[in-house]
Amino acid sequence: MDSDQSTTTEQLAQLRKARTLCLQDDVYWPRIFEGILPILKSGVPELRRWGVEFIAESFSTPTLDDARKTNLALKALDTLVDLIHEHEAESLKYAVQSSASIYPLIFRYICANQTKMEEWQKMSSIKQRILWLWDSGPSGVKLCCIKFVQRVIQVQTPGVTDPRLANKSEISLAAVPSNHSLLPISALEAEAQGLLDRLLGVFHDEPMDPLLITSTLNSLSVLIKARSSISNKILNAVLSFNPLSMAIKNPTAKNKLMAKCLEKTVRILLLNLIRPNPTGPHFQKISQHLHRLSQAKAEILDDTSRKRPAVAPPIAQALDAAKRQKFESNTVQPPASLPLTGPPTYANLFTLTRDAALTNFDAQILPIDLVVQITLATFYSVNQQTLDAAIQAVRDRYSSFLSRASTPQPPQAGQPSAQTTQPVPLAAQVSSEIAAKTPTTPPGSPPRPVGQPAPIPEESREKDVEDMEEDEDMEDEYQVGTYKLPPPPPPTSEQRIEAACANVDRMFGVLDGLDKAPLVQRKNKGGLMRVAASTWDRDGWITLIVRLATRGLGACDVEVKSDDGCIQSIPSPLAQYIRERLLAYVLADFRQNLDSAVTWLYEEWYNDSVLRDQPMGGSRTRQYPIWLAKVVDGILPFLEAKDRLVIRFLSEVPELSREILNKFKILCLDPDRSTLGIQILHYNAMLRPPVREICLDLFEDFYHNHKELSSISGKFLRKWRPLALEAPPVPKKEESDGAMNGVHSESVETKQPS
Repeated sequence: MDSDQSTTTEQLAQLRKARTLCLQDDVYWPRIFEGILPILKSGVPELRRWGVEFIAESFSTPTLDDARKTNLALKALDTLVDLIHEHEAESLKYAVQSSASIYPLIFRYICANQTKMEEWQKMSSIKQRILWLWDSGPSGVKLCCIKFVQRVIQVQTPGVTDPRLANKSEISLAAVPSNHSLLPISALEAEAQGLLDRLLGVFHDEPMDPLLITSTLNSLSVLIKARSSISNKILNAVLSFNPLSMAIKNPTAKNKLMAKCLEKTVRILLLNLIRPNPTGPHFQKISQHLHRLSQAKAEILDDTSRKRPAVAPPIAQALDAAKRQKFESNTVQPPASLPLTGPPTYANLFTLTRDAALTNFDAQILPIDLVVQITLATFYSVNQQTLDAAIQAVRDRYSSFLSRASTPQPPQAGQPSAQTTQPVPLAAQVSSEIAAKTPTTPPGSPPRPVGQPAPIPEESREKDVEDMEEDEDMEDEYQVGTYKLPPPPPPTSEQRIEAACANVDRMFGVLDGLDKAPLVQRKNKGGLMRVAASTWDRDGWITLIVRLATRGLGACDVEVKSDDGCIQSIPSPLAQYIRERLLAYVLADFRQNLDSAVTWLYEEWYNDSVLRDQPMGGSRTRQYPIWLAKVVDGILPFLEAKDRLVIRFLSEVPELSREILNKFKILCLDPDRSTLGIQILHYNAMLRPPVREICLDLFEDFYHNHKELSSISGKFLRKWRPLALEAPPVPKKEESDGAMNGVHSESVETKQPS
C-alpha cells in the first residue's frame, strides 16, 4: 500500500515537471498532451484528476493558437467522452470546462469538413450528457454546464452578416454552408433558441437558486455583446427579473444577504452594458431600471432609517442638552457687516466670508457636475433671510465700488500725488543708490539734521554719470529691431496635389459617417427648383465632391502632345483621383450607392457636353463613357436575380451605348440571372427609343444563336422586328460598330454558361 502511494507521488511530481516545461516552452505542449491522455484511463483517482485538470488548462491557455487547439481537441474527443461520465464532481467539472472550450473548435472544423461524421457524433454525445448534467448534476457541475450552454448558444446563433464587419476568428452559424450535410442551420438555430429559453427560465424558478442565477447573469453579458439578434430578448428578461423578491417574500437575514448580492450582480451587468455606449438605444431604459432598483433596495434592505432610537435616562438627557448648547445668534456674522477690502474685482464683490482658506480656494478645479450638485443642494437648504441679507450685502458693495470709482481720492500723507509722480531719470536713480551706500556722517562729526540729504562726493557723482551715459550708448548701439519670420517657400506641384488628395480623403471620411438610406426612403426630397447642396447631408456632400471633380477641375485639364503630333486634353491628376475615390465609394456598397452613381454620371455627361463647345473641346477625351463602363464592370459580377434596382440605374443614366448594353449579354446567358438580363433589355427597348435597335439586335442574336433564349426573344421580336423571325440565322462575327464593341462581343460569346 505504501509502495503504491509512493509511486503515485513520484508520478505526480513528474507530471508537474512536464507541466512546468509546457509553460516555459509551448513547443513541447502537443507532445506532452498526447502522452498524458493514456494516464487518464488508469484507475488512480489522483492521476485522473490531475490529467483532466491539465486538459482543461490546455484548451483555455492563450499560449496555443486555435489551429493547435483544434488538433488537440480531435485527439482528446474519445477521452472526453469517457471523462464526461465520471462520478467524481471535481473531475467532472474540469471535463465540462474542457468541453465548453473545444465545442467552438470542433464546430468550425465540421463546417470545413462535411465528411467527418464520427467526430460530430462524439461531440453531440458529449453535449447531450452535459445537458443532462445541467438538470441532475451536482451544484458545482451545474455552474460549469451553464458556461457550456452559453458557448453553444453563441456558436449556434448567427453573428455579424456583413463580411466587412465580421471578425474572422469568430465562430457562429453564419460560417455554416447552406447545404451542409451534418449541420442543418434551421435545426441548430432552433436548438440554440430553446437552450436560451431554458437558460433564462432560471429567473422564474421557485425556489430561487442564487448560485445558478449569478452564474447565468455572468454568462449573459457575453451573449448580449456578441449576438445582437438575441440581445433584446436577454435584456428584457434581465430587466423583468427582481433580485429583491427573495427578501420581500421571506425577510430573513440570509435572504436579505443573498438578495443584496443578486442586486449587485444585476447592477454590475447593466452598468457594463451602458458604460461603453452612453448614447445607445437601451441607455434610458437601463438607467431608469437602475434607479428603480436603488429605490427598492433602500426601502427593503436599509432598515436603519426606520429604527426608533433608544430612550436615554433623564440624567443622560440633561448632560447631552448641556453639551449641545446652540449659539446661532453669536457664531454667524451678518454678511453686510463685513468690511470692504481690496481692489474692485468680482472675487471681492461676492466674497462673504473671512475664512482665508475658502477665499484662496480655486473653484475652477471642481468638475461642473459637482458644482451644480453643490449649488442646488445649497439653494434647497439655505434660509431665505440669510439669502436676502447676502444679496443686499452684494448690492451695497457694488454701490460702494461704483462710488469709489467715480470719486477721485486725495493723496495720502507720505505718498506723491498723481501730478508729481513722474518717471525718475536714470541719473537720479544711480545717485540715490550711491547715496544709500555712502556713510551718512564721518566719524566724530556732529549728527546730520533730520530731513537733510547726505552729501555725495563730487568725484563719485561724475564717475557714475559717465558710466550711466556709456550704458545708454551701448543700449542704443545694440538696439534690436522688429523681427519678422521669412515667408514660407512656395509648395511644389506634388505637395499641392498631396494636400488636395488629403482634403478629398477627409471629405470622404465625413461621407462615410452620414446616413446611407436609399433614395426612396429619404424624407427630404427637393423639387426641380431646389438648390443642389442646400443641406450638409449625404446628397449635399456627394454633389460637392462630384462637381469638384467635373465642373470645378474641368478648367484645369492638362494638354499633352500625342505621338501623331496632335494636342490632346486630359483631366488633371486631382480630378482623376476624386473619380477613383467616387468609383470605390459606389462599388463598396452599390445597392445603397447607385443613386450617388447616377448623380456622378449625370455631372460627367453634362461636363462633357459643356466642354465640347469650348475651343479645345474637340481634343478632349469624354469621361462619361469611361466611368460608366467602369461602374458597370464593377457591379456586373455581383448582381443577383433579385437586383432589379439596376434597371432603374440604367433608366436614369443620361446615355447608353452599344458597348454598355453588350456588357449585359453575359447576364442573359447566365441561367441563374437570365431573367434579370432579359428584363433590362426589354425595359430599355420599350422605354428608351434611342437604344431600341441595339436591344433588338441582341434579341435577334439570342433568337438565332441561343436556343434556351429563342422563345422569349421571339416574343419581343414579333412585336418590334417581325421580319427578323423569317431571316436565316446570322453567323457569329465581330461587330463592326466600334472596335471596343467588337472586342467585348467576341469575349462574351466565347463564354458559355456552365
